[in-house]
Amino acid sequence: MAEGDIGDTVVDSIDFEESTMSIMCDICHVTGDIYAITYINNDGYIKTISISANGNIGSVIDTLAFSLDTTANYPRLIHVSGDVFAVVYEDANEGRVETFTISAAGTIGSVIDTSTFANGVIFASDPAILHISGDVYAIAYPTYVFPHPLSGFVVTLAIAADGTIGAVIDRLQFEHAYCTYLDFIHVSGNYYAISYSGPGNHGWLVTVEIDSSGNIGDAVVDSLEFDTTYANFTQILNVYGDYYAIIYSNTDNDGAVCTVTINNLGQITVIDTGEWESDRGINMVSFLHISGNVYAVPYTGTDDHGWLKTFSISRTGVVGAVIDSLEYDSTYSHRPKMVHVGGSIYAIIYQHSTTTGRLVTLQIETIPVKDR
Repeated sequence: MAEGDIGDTVVDSIDFEESTMSIMCDICHVTGDIYAITYINNDGYIKTISISANGNIGSVIDTLAFSLDTTANYPRLIHVSGDVFAVVYEDANEGRVETFTISAAGTIGSVIDTSTFANGVIFASDPAILHISGDVYAIAYPTYVFPHPLSGFVVTLAIAADGTIGAVIDRLQFEHAYCTYLDFIHVSGNYYAISYSGPGNHGWLVTVEIDSSGNIGDAVVDSLEFDTTYANFTQILNVYGDYYAIIYSNTDNDGAVCTVTINNLGQITVIDTGEWESDRGINMVSFLHISGNVYAVPYTGTDDHGWLKTFSISRTGVVGAVIDSLEYDSTYSHRPKMVHVGGSIYAIIYQHSTTTGRLVTLQIETIPVKDR
């Protein structure tokens, strides 16, 4: 196998949930071979499971139901400190964050603290959380604030090492007209970038300033309309130095990519554009660097099947060709999320059917055979 080649078959698979609706999944490494999974079935659930270095998946270790008696849409996990983790999500009328513990053996403790980061709104959809510094975290999210549907906000708050959640520190509305399908990344220093589907469903990228205390600049630093026609399911990733890549679905639901530079003052410049899927590429919530110039994206393809593709992007932002592809699920895959397990092994978690949540492992070659 050459660098970026994908194994011909799935290494292992497990249905971690079979009896209830399991959608909007996320996965986070805990420690060793222990991973945490979150998903919704009206209520929010967290499960722990083991994945060995060779891709073998163990049985479910423990389960925690959170957000009881309310909805828990679009949950995302983040490690806080030690055995403390946090989940952010949209409930029926607000954005919420909860903390809990997971031991090295995968035992999940009860909820430590719960707080609201966006109340008095219709929803705080698909929030993305980043660690800023110390106890400070930032959450970017779309929400409905009359009269601006699906406005975009970023908010900062404190989460202590023991899981205690502080009050909101600062808030900025970075988009007033329309915002959905966003992603959030640290650039350098106090600068952060948010990609999203903006007004007219066009592709937008903005930079904002957040200092180590959680104070947010009063306005967007810079903005770029990177696709003037259509862009959904945006994901942004650092390529090298000042170079970044944004993947998204374009007007034909093809899988597209745009590369840009973002300098240390938050200023944005377009470099290149291309496509990594010429048929159908939607539902992207993962975009990973594999090694060298190789990048990978799992997505929902033709007939709602699950696909994984690798393609190249040079260090100077030049978009290259597709390297390899694998149809990892020939039935159904919705919002696949991928993480690196170790070596050439990766795991993908996704909604497999109307009720089933599935976890699969597979191989992507990270080092060319000739260099071993």
